[in-house]
Amino acid sequence: ALLSAHDTVAQKDFEPTLPPLPDNIPENEEAMRIVCLVKNNQPLGATIKRHEITGDITVARVIHGGLADRSGLLYAGDKLVEVNGVSVDGLEPEQVISILVLNLF
Repeated sequence: ALLSAHDTVAQKDFEPTLPPLPDNIPENEEAMRIVCLVKNNQPLGATIKRHEITGDITVARVIHGGLADRSGLLYAGDKLVEVNGVSVDGLEPEQVISILVLNLF
């Protein structure tokens, strides 16, 4: 029974699932990466800021050795469009951080 239970659990996929990309993306659309970081009690290791000219929320820096650095998925200058399914358009960096904290712990 123990081996049967082990095999059942081992066959399951515990990775987060992302929604499919839309089929009607225009040719002149900017490239976009979908990044999924599963955070536990360790710090993310990245800071964000509001771009002075565009108002976009961007990654200001990635701290060496942190989760973001080790994943290789986030880079300084990356624009954040959505965090945990919530659009960051028009939000302040502090509001984006609160979305991260509320949804990751």
